Amino acid sequence: MLGGVYLSLMPSLIVTATHLTMPLLVGSVIAGFGFCASFIGAVSSVLPRAKSHEHAALSCTAHFPRIAARRVLRKGCACCTVFLCDCISLLFSIVGLATNTDTQCPIFRLPPMNSIFVSDAEVARTVTMQDAILAMHTVFLDLGQGHSTLQDRVRVTADGVTLSMMGGIYGAGEVMGAKVYPTVRGQFDFVINLFSSASGKLLRVVQGNQLTRLRTAAVTRVVADACVCAGPKRLAIFGSGIQAQAHVEAFCLGGDISEVLVCARHDGEVFATDIRQRYGVPTRTVEASAAAAQADIVVTATRSLVPLFDGALLRPGAFVAAIGSSKPNTREIDDATLDRASKVVVESAGQAMREGGDLVMAASQAALVGKLVELGALIAGKTGQAAAAGDITVYKSVGVGIEDVALALSVHSKLPL
Repeated sequence: MLGGVYLSLMPSLIVTATHLTMPLLVGSVIAGFGFCASFIGAVSSVLPRAKSHEHAALSCTAHFPRIAARRVLRKGCACCTVFLCDCISLLFSIVGLATNTDTQCPIFRLPPMNSIFVSDAEVARTVTMQDAILAMHTVFLDLGQGHSTLQDRVRVTADGVTLSMMGGIYGAGEVMGAKVYPTVRGQFDFVINLFSSASGKLLRVVQGNQLTRLRTAAVTRVVADACVCAGPKRLAIFGSGIQAQAHVEAFCLGGDISEVLVCARHDGEVFATDIRQRYGVPTRTVEASAAAAQADIVVTATRSLVPLFDGALLRPGAFVAAIGSSKPNTREIDDATLDRASKVVVESAGQAMREGGDLVMAASQAALVGKLVELGALIAGKTGQAAAAGDITVYKSVGVGIEDVALALSVHSKLPL
């Protein structure tokens, strides 16, 4: 009898407490059967045994009061105890099913309440490079029109590790957010917290590694579209890592790239082969000097501490994007490149001048400041600078938080809650 109590009561208590789904449903079914069996047992326990149907009928009528009293005292109490425990078990199961939002049972499923966390894999499935380019153009236009604002990056360091934070308020998107990430032994793991500007409610927590890959290359493409004349262009890529690959994608998909030149210390031939197979664009590996001299668009995606090429080699009208690092002690382009540039496009003038080693270590700071153009103002048409034929344009990327907020919004908009 006592074993029956535990058998009927414990499964539902355990599964309800732990919020398991299928076990909870199974426990409920068991409890239901136990409920019926115990009910029958409780009723039968108070009825006398009979050798025939006729005798049973007579017993139920003539002898029921006397026999029932004796049997309830002797057997009925124990069976009714099991019956009561089964009632409690069934109640726990029903409550558990009703309150467990993750249950897989369609009968009891409540309105969908998916997790607000979005993994890198989900980001990759949800947004494309074209989505990212559109999102970056839209958010920088909003920034240039004065409807959005940036929170510059803040870094804190202790015992050889760094924690970085940056964000922004995206006016047109009616969201705000912050990107947080550690730097441990040169490795990052990004996360973006996205909030509603209307309610202040947390909307999503988006893992930001895939998102960062997309938005960095997408912004470079937005700058190039605003600064480079239309027509077939030869693209030179310095590096073969994640950002080099992302920038090839950004320029080759929907772009007008006639050839790709790869200059990489590692896996250059493998990278070139992949580009040919993936995008169908003629690609070859070259030395740094040839890349700088032959390309219309030069993208440096390395962590180099020293300039990668001589800026005197650049073709008139070249577009140079230095996107490899946001550290003040790293540099991919030299003073000759900056001196020849008619304008230097940045996401945020203040942040770029503090973090971009290519600018921080420039010999002529005063001349450089006069060339700075913020991307928001450029997109919004507020710079008042008309590009002349043959002008060289430099884009120095450091990455700003509003980019992450805008692309996190794109992810949020495409995923149901």
